[in-house]
Amino acid sequence: MIDVEARIRSAATNETLRAAASAIWKRVAPTIFSQNHERNGLRVSDAGNCVRQVFAKVNGTPESFESQVYLFNLDEGTMTGCWWACLLAASLEADFYRTALELEVSYEGTPGHVDLYYELWTATEHIDRGIVEFKKTGSWKAAPQRWHVLQLCTYLAAKGVEDGAVVSIAPAAKVDKVAVTWYKLSEQREAIEAEWARLSAALGPVEPVEDVNTNERFRCKGCIVKACTLNDDYVPDILPQLENSLR
Repeated sequence: MIDVEARIRSAATNETLRAAASAIWKRVAPTIFSQNHERNGLRVSDAGNCVRQVFAKVNGTPESFESQVYLFNLDEGTMTGCWWACLLAASLEADFYRTALELEVSYEGTPGHVDLYYELWTATEHIDRGIVEFKKTGSWKAAPQRWHVLQLCTYLAAKGVEDGAVVSIAPAAKVDKVAVTWYKLSEQREAIEAEWARLSAALGPVEPVEDVNTNERFRCKGCIVKACTLNDDYVPDILPQLENSLR
Protein backbone atom coordinates (compact mmCIF):
# COMPACT_ATOMS: atom_id res chain seq x y z
CA MET A 1 0.00 0.00 0.00
CA ILE A 2 1.13 3.53 -0.74
CA ASP A 3 1.70 6.29 1.82
CA VAL A 4 -1.11 8.56 0.64
CA GLU A 5 -0.68 11.53 2.97
CA ALA A 6 3.11 11.66 2.68
CA ARG A 7 2.90 11.63 -1.12
CA ILE A 8 0.29 14.40 -1.19
CA ARG A 9 2.22 16.63 1.21
CA SER A 10 5.47 16.04 -0.66
CA ALA A 11 3.90 16.81 -4.04
CA ALA A 12 2.32 19.98 -2.66
CA THR A 13 5.77 21.44 -1.95
CA ASN A 14 7.60 20.08 -5.00
CA GLU A 15 7.63 22.51 -7.91
CA THR A 16 7.86 19.80 -10.57
CA LEU A 17 5.11 17.66 -9.08
CA ARG A 18 2.83 20.67 -8.53
CA ALA A 19 3.21 21.55 -12.21
CA ALA A 20 2.36 17.98 -13.15
CA ALA A 21 -0.64 18.06 -10.80
CA SER A 22 -1.82 21.32 -12.36
CA ALA A 23 -1.75 19.71 -15.80
CA ILE A 24 -3.82 16.80 -14.48
CA TRP A 25 -6.23 19.26 -12.84
CA LYS A 26 -6.87 21.07 -16.13
CA ARG A 27 -7.80 17.77 -17.72
CA VAL A 28 -9.91 16.32 -14.91
CA ALA A 29 -11.58 19.23 -13.08
CA PRO A 30 -14.07 20.13 -15.85
CA THR A 31 -15.49 16.61 -15.80
CA ILE A 32 -16.42 16.64 -12.11
CA PHE A 33 -18.65 19.69 -12.59
CA SER A 34 -20.21 18.55 -15.87
CA GLN A 35 -21.21 14.99 -14.97
CA ASN A 36 -24.72 14.10 -16.08
CA HIS A 37 -26.76 13.48 -12.94
CA GLU A 38 -29.89 12.30 -14.74
CA ARG A 39 -30.66 8.75 -13.73
CA ASN A 40 -33.11 5.91 -13.94
CA GLY A 41 -31.51 3.65 -11.34
CA LEU A 42 -29.09 3.44 -8.44
CA ARG A 43 -25.64 5.02 -8.27
CA VAL A 44 -22.71 4.00 -6.08
CA SER A 45 -22.95 7.39 -4.32
CA ASP A 46 -26.34 6.25 -2.96
CA ALA A 47 -24.59 3.85 -0.57
CA GLY A 48 -25.50 4.65 3.03
CA ASN A 49 -28.43 6.90 2.11
CA CYS A 50 -32.01 6.58 3.26
CA VAL A 51 -33.83 4.24 0.87
CA ARG A 52 -36.84 6.58 0.72
CA GLN A 53 -34.62 9.47 -0.40
CA VAL A 54 -33.02 7.27 -3.05
CA PHE A 55 -36.49 6.23 -4.26
CA ALA A 56 -37.36 9.91 -4.69
CA LYS A 57 -34.21 10.56 -6.70
CA VAL A 58 -34.70 7.51 -8.91
CA ASN A 59 -38.25 8.62 -9.64
CA GLY A 60 -37.31 12.16 -10.57
CA THR A 61 -38.33 14.15 -7.51
CA PRO A 62 -36.75 17.59 -8.06
CA GLU A 63 -34.06 18.58 -5.60
CA SER A 64 -33.55 22.08 -4.25
CA PHE A 65 -30.34 23.24 -2.61
CA GLU A 66 -29.60 26.43 -0.74
CA SER A 67 -26.71 28.48 -2.08
CA GLN A 68 -24.90 27.86 1.22
CA VAL A 69 -24.75 24.14 0.42
CA TYR A 70 -23.10 24.70 -2.94
CA LEU A 71 -20.75 27.42 -1.73
CA PHE A 72 -19.46 25.77 1.41
CA ASN A 73 -20.12 22.07 0.99
CA LEU A 74 -20.18 20.72 -2.56
CA ASP A 75 -17.66 23.02 -4.21
CA GLU A 76 -15.14 23.18 -1.36
CA GLY A 77 -15.17 19.43 -0.75
CA THR A 78 -15.16 18.48 -4.41
CA MET A 79 -12.41 20.90 -5.40
CA THR A 80 -10.15 20.06 -2.45
CA GLY A 81 -10.56 16.34 -3.05
CA CYS A 82 -9.89 16.72 -6.76
CA TRP A 83 -6.74 18.80 -6.17
CA TRP A 84 -5.40 16.32 -3.64
CA ALA A 85 -6.12 13.49 -6.08
CA CYS A 86 -4.14 15.38 -8.73
CA LEU A 87 -1.20 15.81 -6.35
CA LEU A 88 -1.30 12.11 -5.47
CA ALA A 89 -1.52 11.12 -9.13
CA ALA A 90 1.48 13.31 -10.00
CA SER A 91 3.51 11.71 -7.22
CA LEU A 92 2.57 8.19 -8.27
CA GLU A 93 3.17 8.77 -11.98
CA ALA A 94 6.66 10.08 -11.16
CA ASP A 95 7.31 6.59 -9.74
CA PHE A 96 5.94 4.83 -12.84
CA TYR A 97 2.46 4.08 -11.53
CA ARG A 98 -0.50 4.28 -13.87
CA THR A 99 -3.37 6.38 -12.52
CA ALA A 100 -6.94 7.20 -13.52
CA LEU A 101 -9.03 9.99 -11.97
CA GLU A 102 -12.85 10.08 -12.09
CA LEU A 103 -12.75 6.58 -13.54
CA GLU A 104 -16.23 5.33 -14.43
CA VAL A 105 -16.98 1.86 -13.05
CA SER A 106 -20.01 -0.37 -12.59
CA TYR A 107 -20.94 -2.65 -9.70
CA GLU A 108 -23.52 -5.19 -10.89
CA GLY A 109 -24.97 -2.56 -13.20
CA THR A 110 -24.76 0.31 -10.70
CA PRO A 111 -22.51 3.09 -12.09
CA GLY A 112 -20.15 5.36 -10.22
CA HIS A 113 -16.95 7.40 -10.51
CA VAL A 114 -13.75 6.52 -8.62
CA ASP A 115 -11.75 9.49 -7.34
CA LEU A 116 -8.38 7.84 -8.01
CA TYR A 117 -7.36 4.38 -9.18
CA TYR A 118 -3.67 3.43 -9.32
CA GLU A 119 -1.68 0.41 -10.40
CA LEU A 120 1.97 -0.57 -10.75
CA TRP A 121 3.06 -3.32 -13.11
CA THR A 122 6.10 -5.47 -13.50
CA ALA A 123 6.72 -6.98 -16.92
CA THR A 124 4.04 -9.61 -16.33
CA GLU A 125 1.75 -8.72 -13.40
CA HIS A 126 0.33 -6.15 -11.00
CA ILE A 127 2.51 -5.66 -7.95
CA ASP A 128 0.46 -2.86 -6.37
CA ARG A 129 -2.95 -1.37 -7.07
CA GLY A 130 -5.69 0.33 -5.11
CA ILE A 131 -8.39 2.99 -4.95
CA VAL A 132 -8.37 6.25 -3.00
CA GLU A 133 -11.53 8.23 -2.21
CA PHE A 134 -11.42 11.79 -0.89
CA LYS A 135 -14.24 12.79 1.48
CA LYS A 136 -14.81 16.09 3.25
CA THR A 137 -16.35 15.54 6.67
CA GLY A 138 -19.03 17.64 8.29
CA SER A 139 -17.42 17.42 11.73
CA TRP A 140 -14.20 18.84 13.10
CA LYS A 141 -12.79 15.35 13.42
CA ALA A 142 -11.24 13.75 10.35
CA ALA A 143 -12.78 10.28 10.28
CA PRO A 144 -14.60 8.27 7.61
CA GLN A 145 -18.36 7.89 7.86
CA ARG A 146 -20.18 4.61 7.29
CA TRP A 147 -21.36 5.63 3.80
CA HIS A 148 -17.82 6.64 2.81
CA VAL A 149 -16.63 3.11 3.57
CA LEU A 150 -19.57 1.53 1.72
CA GLN A 151 -18.91 3.64 -1.37
CA LEU A 152 -15.18 2.90 -1.35
CA CYS A 153 -15.66 -0.83 -0.94
CA THR A 154 -18.29 -0.90 -3.68
CA TYR A 155 -15.68 0.62 -5.99
CA LEU A 156 -13.18 -2.00 -4.85
CA ALA A 157 -15.66 -4.74 -5.74
CA ALA A 158 -16.36 -3.13 -9.12
CA LYS A 159 -12.64 -3.09 -10.00
CA GLY A 160 -11.74 -6.36 -8.29
CA VAL A 161 -9.22 -4.59 -6.05
CA GLU A 162 -8.53 -5.69 -2.49
CA ASP A 163 -7.15 -2.50 -0.89
CA GLY A 164 -8.55 1.01 -0.79
CA ALA A 165 -8.33 4.15 1.35
CA VAL A 166 -10.67 6.92 2.43
CA VAL A 167 -8.95 10.27 2.87
CA SER A 168 -11.09 12.21 5.37
CA ILE A 169 -10.69 15.98 5.19
CA ALA A 170 -12.02 18.01 8.12
CA PRO A 171 -12.79 21.74 7.80
CA ALA A 172 -9.72 23.99 7.82
CA ALA A 173 -7.49 20.96 7.32
CA LYS A 174 -4.35 20.93 9.44
CA VAL A 175 -1.91 18.17 10.29
CA ASP A 176 -4.42 16.65 12.71
CA LYS A 177 -7.39 17.34 10.44
CA VAL A 178 -6.59 14.71 7.82
CA ALA A 179 -6.99 10.97 8.22
CA VAL A 180 -6.17 8.14 5.81
CA THR A 181 -8.00 4.92 6.62
CA TRP A 182 -7.40 1.70 4.69
CA TYR A 183 -9.95 -1.04 4.10
CA LYS A 184 -9.88 -4.51 2.58
CA LEU A 185 -12.61 -5.69 0.25
CA SER A 186 -12.54 -9.21 1.73
CA GLU A 187 -13.47 -7.77 5.15
CA GLN A 188 -16.33 -5.62 3.85
CA ARG A 189 -17.93 -7.80 1.16
CA GLU A 190 -20.87 -8.95 3.30
CA ALA A 191 -21.63 -5.36 4.28
CA ILE A 192 -21.60 -4.32 0.63
CA GLU A 193 -23.96 -7.09 -0.43
CA ALA A 194 -26.34 -6.23 2.43
CA GLU A 195 -26.26 -2.53 1.54
CA TRP A 196 -27.22 -3.01 -2.09
CA ALA A 197 -29.90 -5.51 -1.14
CA ARG A 198 -31.33 -2.82 1.18
CA LEU A 199 -31.19 -0.11 -1.49
CA SER A 200 -32.88 -2.35 -4.06
CA ALA A 201 -36.17 -1.37 -2.41
CA ALA A 202 -35.73 2.04 -4.04
CA LEU A 203 -36.28 0.42 -7.44
CA GLY A 204 -39.70 -0.95 -6.55
CA PRO A 205 -43.06 0.53 -7.62
CA VAL A 206 -44.06 1.51 -4.06
CA GLU A 207 -42.34 4.21 -2.01
CA PRO A 208 -40.50 2.48 0.87
CA VAL A 209 -40.54 3.58 4.49
CA GLU A 210 -37.62 5.70 5.66
CA ASP A 211 -34.86 3.70 7.28
CA VAL A 212 -32.23 6.19 8.42
CA ASN A 213 -30.20 5.04 11.39
CA THR A 214 -30.84 7.25 14.43
CA ASN A 215 -27.09 7.82 14.69
CA GLU A 216 -27.20 9.44 11.25
CA ARG A 217 -30.26 11.59 11.93
CA PHE A 218 -28.40 14.75 10.88
CA ARG A 219 -28.38 13.48 7.28
CA CYS A 220 -32.14 14.10 7.09
CA LYS A 221 -31.59 17.85 7.10
CA GLY A 222 -32.50 19.25 3.71
CA CYS A 223 -33.78 15.90 2.40
CA ILE A 224 -35.93 16.15 -0.73
CA VAL A 225 -38.62 13.88 0.77
CA LYS A 226 -40.73 16.51 2.52
CA ALA A 227 -43.40 13.98 3.54
CA CYS A 228 -40.91 12.02 5.66
CA THR A 229 -41.48 12.46 9.39
CA LEU A 230 -37.71 12.50 9.97
CA ASN A 231 -37.29 15.55 7.76
CA ASP A 232 -36.74 18.90 9.48
CA ASP A 233 -39.05 20.41 6.84
CA TYR A 234 -41.73 17.72 7.29
CA VAL A 235 -44.97 18.53 5.48
CA PRO A 236 -47.85 16.24 6.48
CA ASP A 237 -50.19 14.80 3.88
CA ILE A 238 -53.34 16.92 4.32
CA LEU A 239 -55.50 15.08 1.79
CA PRO A 240 -56.86 12.54 4.33
CA GLN A 241 -57.72 15.43 6.65
CA LEU A 242 -59.55 17.24 3.85
CA GLU A 243 -61.49 14.12 2.94
CA ASN A 244 -62.58 13.63 6.54
CA SER A 245 -63.69 17.25 6.81
CA LEU A 246 -65.98 16.84 3.79
CA ARG A 247 -67.83 13.86 5.22
